[in-house]
Amino acid sequence: MPVEIKELLVRGVVNKSPSHTDVDIINTVREQIESYNFSLTTAEKNEIIKECISEFKSLLDRKSNF
Repeated sequence: MPVEIKELLVRGVVNKSPSHTDVDIINTVREQIESYNFSLTTAEKNEIIKECISEFKSLLDRKSNF
């Protein structure tokens, strides 16, 4: 049965800050995501597509055998 997360609370210490109010963790996470380079080469994209197609074909084969 799938699980849907409606709300996720994350608490932690950022840069050894003693107080939870000293750092806006949402902005920190956003900044980290925005600064990360998610670009993929064409070869990497093609490899991901091939893997997805292969997994999908395997799933169809398994389902058709039942």
